Amino acid sequence: MTQIKIAQTHGRWDKEPRTIEVVITGEDINEVYAKVFREHDNRYKYCNSSFFKFHDEAHESAYYEWRKDPHNYASNGGDMW
Repeated sequence: MTQIKIAQTHGRWDKEPRTIEVVITGEDINEVYAKVFREHDNRYKYCNSSFFKFHDEAHESAYYEWRKDPHNYASNGGDMW
């Protein structure tokens, strides 16, 4: 079982941003990155005040390399048009 931790921040124009800690688990790192993409990255991509950050910065570049693969992006709900 693999797990990573992210901080998910949601802001609003009239309130202070709210940050929650989220632990994401999966059988392997591919499954974990897929969950990050579906549940945090792709889900909030049009919400300007919502973003996430990995606690372990080593995942930053590895995740974005994973996301650049068209198969990973498209098979997890990324818009390909």
